[in-house]
Amino acid sequence: MSRRSEDSAATAAELQELISLLRATLDSTTDGILVVDRQGRISTWNRRFAEMWQMPPIILESRDDDRAIAFALDQLADPDAFIAKVRELYATPEAESFDALEFKDGRVFERYSRPQMIGGEAIGRVWSFRDVTERRRVEVSLRDERERFARAFRASPVAVSITLLDGRFIDVNDAFLRLLGHEREHALGRTSLELGVWAYVSDRARFVAALEPSGAVREFRTRFRTSSGEIRDVSVSAERIELGGHQCILAITSDLTEQRRLEEQLLQSQKLEAVGRLAGGIAHDFNNLLTTILGYSELILHSRPDDPELRVEIGEIRKASERAASLTRQLLAFSRKQVIEPRVLDVNALVAESSRMLRRIIGEDIALVTDLSPGLASVRADPVQLEQVIVNLAVNARDAMPEGGRLAVTTRPVRLDAPLPGRSGPGPGSWVKVSVADTGVGMDAATQERIFEPFFTTKEKGKGTGLGLSTAYGIVKQSGGFIYATSEVGRGATFDIYLPSVNERPAERDAEPPPPETEYGRETILLAEDEEGLRALNRRILESHGYRVLAARDAEEASTLARGHAVVDMLVTDIVMPGASGRQLARRLLQERPGLKVLYVSGYLDGSAGAEAVLEPGANFLQKPFTPDALLRRVREALDAL
Repeated sequence: MSRRSEDSAATAAELQELISLLRATLDSTTDGILVVDRQGRISTWNRRFAEMWQMPPIILESRDDDRAIAFALDQLADPDAFIAKVRELYATPEAESFDALEFKDGRVFERYSRPQMIGGEAIGRVWSFRDVTERRRVEVSLRDERERFARAFRASPVAVSITLLDGRFIDVNDAFLRLLGHEREHALGRTSLELGVWAYVSDRARFVAALEPSGAVREFRTRFRTSSGEIRDVSVSAERIELGGHQCILAITSDLTEQRRLEEQLLQSQKLEAVGRLAGGIAHDFNNLLTTILGYSELILHSRPDDPELRVEIGEIRKASERAASLTRQLLAFSRKQVIEPRVLDVNALVAESSRMLRRIIGEDIALVTDLSPGLASVRADPVQLEQVIVNLAVNARDAMPEGGRLAVTTRPVRLDAPLPGRSGPGPGSWVKVSVADTGVGMDAATQERIFEPFFTTKEKGKGTGLGLSTAYGIVKQSGGFIYATSEVGRGATFDIYLPSVNERPAERDAEPPPPETEYGRETILLAEDEEGLRALNRRILESHGYRVLAARDAEEASTLARGHAVVDMLVTDIVMPGASGRQLARRLLQERPGLKVLYVSGYLDGSAGAEAVLEPGANFLQKPFTPDALLRRVREALDAL
């Protein structure tokens, strides 16, 4: 073999080796490669191209260009656009192109086309295809997620904001703008400090410190200031996120103002309940002592009727005891532990009757105005106590208007489909609202929080006991109602009383019975009283006036005594006793003795009494403390009643 032949053979071998290397390189790439000449005829391709286009190798190996093009076009979602692009490129052989192809089955290829150059001349074109189906699916998913987030961000009823790390707002939703009262254009681009969002600037420093360690903070309690200056209680949960290459803070702010107000109302109610229990316990013991003091004072006075000096001294004891009894009644009203005698009432009639007394109480320099809604529904309440509520509110209003003013008492029917905003009651239903409004000095928020506490007063020492409003509170609550105060300093105060309405007509008032002719008798009385001193006193009073008395310390002993005596004309019983109550004792004995007369005696109801606080209509009742004369009179009235 000649040297030339040997060189040619070596060159051919090298060329073949180079072609093999190029083929191996083409087949190893993850992109599909197709090389065509200037006329668009297939020159070469790699294995990945055939796989991506799902094209049988025989089509490519046969160089059947028309069949290959038809096979490709049949798979594309928009074949016309593909053909137009190919024609455009072959019209400009030196041009490069990059675009995407979408297939009918959802696949997406990125297509890159560049000229194949030799000696500065385009002799063909190289097409490369990259399968980006999964990447596009992820991109679409992310885009959908972003769109869903954007919709949720905009529509969320909870305030959401996105800020840079320096607190500068880059996006906020409508709920956030409503919470703070700002316009979007005014808020974006400004920091929370520039907008004055933080009611206390030190809270922002605490917030940043809480966020720093983990990049997240949950339920950070603070207060925000709105554009109008109102302070709102809020809870902020935030997390550091990356957005557009920037470190940001995504914050969700919940408005807790109404919840906080209700929590404070509940706390105040619980505090009043605790004070009420204490007040009721004190009043209970005090009433027993007062009854004993009044009783023995009267007995001493009756034993020496001709001693004028003793009469004066006993009179002072009686006056002091009556003042003390008035205080205990107010304490019991506040604690809701007194016995009430409710009946169906016409509130308008009660207010009209009370107005004559109110005019004398408030004085001539205060104008009294009543605005009574016609056709008002009835309520069920103790008329004496409800009148006391109105009087107490009027007295407070008078003291708040030292230079005169206007006192308005109005009644309105109220129908509620939902609880009042920011109130723990009243709930849905029909209510009668009685409002007592004045034009006095008003109250600040701190005072309003305490006005229903017993012994709390803003008056000078010696000018008030601090029991007027607490009494009103207890009476209204025990009647199933609610009482609220609304006031501002210098703008007067309004007290709204809500009482549940009833579909009954007010009962006609019974004529006052004539006083009994005598306080003496011969009947047998069963006396049930757990307080030993009172039991002995009441027994002595009754026996001194002719009655035969069977005395028992509780319901069990009273039942035993009743079974041992054929004749028992009357039961005089304390309502609250250890074991069975006085009402339970009465019901038990009335089943055995239907004609038995009953007189209930009480000055206090413990927490277990429940419905015992309400006596049935027409029941005989004597409130502690009482005098011997009062006891004898009520016993005689009950025995003589038909």
